[in-house]
Amino acid sequence: MTKIIEFCHTGRLKDAYIRKLIGALLFWAEFNDISITGGLALNEYAVGQNKKNNASIENNIFHKLFNQYSPQIWLDVFEGRIENIEPIKLNDIHEYSFAFENEHYLMHLSEIIYLFRLYLNNTMENCQKIEAYLSWVDDNQLFCAYSTTYACGSVFG
Repeated sequence: MTKIIEFCHTGRLKDAYIRKLIGALLFWAEFNDISITGGLALNEYAVGQNKKNNASIENNIFHKLFNQYSPQIWLDVFEGRIENIEPIKLNDIHEYSFAFENEHYLMHLSEIIYLFRLYLNNTMENCQKIEAYLSWVDDNQLFCAYSTTYACGSVFG
């Protein structure tokens, strides 16, 4: 997300590989009519930096990029035909509100607490612990690839 914002804000990015990834991702999303959001990343950025204004500026850039650049631009970036794009200029900055309680952090904290509880349970086999964890996540929150991988590989593996 940070590199997408940087590329659109400055119009250039030194790392050709990252440019290619950005071009591929944004072309693919536009071509398949998939909406991309940076809300979670920007919320964590705002909370971590305690700078709502910076996150609002980046969110404005992120929203504007879908109107300013065509899928052909992203395809050209991906294929290496162009290296620089027209930078986004913000004339009017909309102020966004970010949740400073950081629900994403609380979600992961609750997972870790539940995992630790299962880890300490000596009456269950590891397979039962994994099943209990997955059932608990399904009932209580969102699945996260990183947490699930951690739980299955590190804690019970």
